[in-house]
Amino acid sequence: PFAHAFFAGRVKEVFDGPVAGGWRAGFTLQTLLGHPAVGEETIEARKDAATGEVAARISSWSRPADWWAWPGLPL
Repeated sequence: PFAHAFFAGRVKEVFDGPVAGGWRAGFTLQTLLGHPAVGEETIEARKDAATGEVAARISSWSRPADWWAWPGLPL
């Protein structure tokens, strides 16, 4: 009953290493030509070396790739 669509993306960057005061690990995904949107998404986890606290963050941006994608924007 559900329609499925698959669109290509690629891993643009992978990171796993020390940052000021702790450790950071994650990756950035980027859409490819033919995807209805142009954009990126970064998924990361950081660990504070002093407290051991772990925080996760997802950040992204996107916009419709072509005019034909604009009517679906409200969805």
